[in-house]
Order: sequence, then C-alpha cells, then structure tokens
Amino acid sequence: MKPAAIILLSLGLAIMVHTAAGQATLPTSYTGPWYLAFPPDGWAFSGLGGPDYIPGYDPAQDGAAKFTSTNSAITIHFAQPPAALSYWICGNMYTGGIFRVEQSVDGTAWTTLQDYTALPNASNHVTHAVDPTARYIRFHYLDKFTGNVGVDGIAITRLESLIPRFSRFVYENGTITAHLDVSFAECGYVLESTPGLTTNTLDWYFEDERYGTDGPLVMPANPYHSGPTRFYRVRQVCP
Repeated sequence: MKPAAIILLSLGLAIMVHTAAGQATLPTSYTGPWYLAFPPDGWAFSGLGGPDYIPGYDPAQDGAAKFTSTNSAITIHFAQPPAALSYWICGNMYTGGIFRVEQSVDGTAWTTLQDYTALPNASNHVTHAVDPTARYIRFHYLDKFTGNVGVDGIAITRLESLIPRFSRFVYENGTITAHLDVSFAECGYVLESTPGLTTNTLDWYFEDERYGTDGPLVMPANPYHSGPTRFYRVRQVCP
C-alpha cells in the first residue's frame, strides 16, 4: 500500500496528514524532510507547518519538523520492543503551552515521557528510556499558547536482549516455575542450568523453552549435563 496524503477540512482550515502503511521495524530513524513529505513505513505526520526549519538540528542538515498549531503531531508505530527514544528539539519563541512526548501500548491510551512548557531558542539532544511494551511514540503539540516547536533527528532503538525480571522463581518436584514481572508473547524464554555460577555461556546447558505468557512460565528441570545442578536461569530471546 502506498503512503496516503489526507486533507481534513474543518471550520475552513486545511490540515495535511501524511501517513505510511504498516509498522516501522526497529531500529528506525528519520531526519527529514518533514513538511509535505511522505514518511517512512509506520510514521505519520499531522498538521506540521512549513517550510521546515532549515538547515535543521541533526548532522544530516535536511530540515527540522515545525510544530505550529495545537494537535500537530508526529506518530511512530513499530513492531518490536523499544529500548530508547532520542531526538533534537528547539523552541521558537515557545512558552506557556504544552508540547508532549508520549508512548502507548495500543495507540489509544498514552503515558507521558516528557512535557515541555518552555524551550530555549537553541536545539538540545534528548534521550528517553521507553517502556518495552510500548508500540507507539508520539510528538504532540497538545496546547499552543505562544511560539512554535522544532523537532529533528528522531530515532528509536530496539531492545535487543531483554533480561527477565523475576517476581518469584521456584524449583519444586523437578519443575521450574518462573513468575516474571513482564513477558512478551513474541519472545522465547529459555531455561538453562549449570553446576556452578559462571559467566561463560558454554557452561550453561539448555533445558527447555517456552513462549511468553501473561502468567508464570512452567518448565521441566531435568539437567542434560552430568553432575549435580546448583543453578538455573531463564534467558529471554526476542525476534
């Protein structure tokens, strides 16, 4: 499906919305151009002003997005667990409004990463840790009072190697039950054992594997290596 340009007419105002089909694959990044541009897969530009701020703030120097009105937004929809969001941001006589950077699991309910009510007229590079369960990031001019906001060089990295956080880990009657704080359906959970604590991956032995669930992961613990087993671990592997 080709990207779509949609013009919304309301009270005599025209708002240009550019969206791209599908989801972005992490890592994903974009540096411009922004105004009237067709975004990459999974990205959507809504109500951005023009022309872009030239030359922009990131090293690519191909323009920065210009947020000039309430509800103008850049939204990124992605498929994999994210690690971090980074971007350049700059005020243009901006004060008194609310410019929000936010994340969402479903694209409906949003939680705030950062609210900007004032910004200097000089660009800054900002990085946020992102919830691994999030699948949307949005830059949203929530409420304009005075001035504009420029954003450039947006990048989202992928959480390559997730470390499970255990709320409870039980070995009983030959079975391991791993209660995880967070698990992901698209990820695999590998049970491994070793006769002694070690950082050498060759000394850990595969026992079993399950895919993520919202409940505990229950796995048989029958050591394949010789000798008494003293330690177990669960390692998370995501596509």
